Formats: sequence, structure tokens, C-alpha cells
Amino acid sequence: MVIAVPFCGVAAVDKLHMTVDEMHILDVKENFMGLNHYYEDNTLPSKEETIAKINQVILNWK
Repeated sequence: MVIAVPFCGVAAVDKLHMTVDEMHILDVKENFMGLNHYYEDNTLPSKEETIAKINQVILNWK
């Protein structure tokens, strides 16, 4: 499993080391304040929307 995130907390990195094969993290925050602090729009897509977007990317690969 590969994870790619813009940032996460130190505790999350510790857990990810044990569960993923590859990590790509741009910044590790020692004092992570929650997503609402970092994003104005924290709307998460539904599971169905996420799957549809992934499938669309796969279909457009060349």
C-alpha cells in the first residue's frame, strides 16, 4: 500500500510505518491542529465519488 498526503501528524507517521509499504508526505506536523485549521473547505467526497474519480483516472491513462 502506498500513501501520499500533503501533511500529517507525528503519531500518524508512526502508525503508517507499520501498515504501509511506501509513504510520500510533504510535511510532518509536530503539533497537528486538525484539518479545519489547514483547509477552508474540508468537504470530503463520498466513497462512490472517490471510486468514480479513481476509475476515471484509470480510464484516461495512456
